[in-house]
Amino acid sequence: MFDELKKQLDYSIETNNIIQAPFSYINCNNIFDENVYKTLLNTFPENHEFGPSTKKNNHALSLKIDDLSRSDNYYSDYTELMKYISSKEFFFKVIKKLDIEDYITRDLNK
Repeated sequence: MFDELKKQLDYSIETNNIIQAPFSYINCNNIFDENVYKTLLNTFPENHEFGPSTKKNNHALSLKIDDLSRSDNYYSDYTELMKYISSKEFFFKVIKKLDIEDYITRDLNK
């Protein structure tokens, strides 16, 4: 299913509008079709996967790729999706869409 997730996410980035104010961002709504979205919801990691505790108030929860990989339930779609949206490939896809490639290559590589 990850291939379908990636395809739909990429399509959303490529086809949605850029909002310029107050800063540039891509406005993506309804990224995944209904069947894919329902599958993601049904396979979402359970509360105990979010450490350290979901019972505390005002406490940050985190779910990392390593946590998903070590889980009793292997969440392959979420693991692969998290890897992809953290990847250089995805980063440059967004940079290209926002038309800030020159800034990234010129100013950040100094």
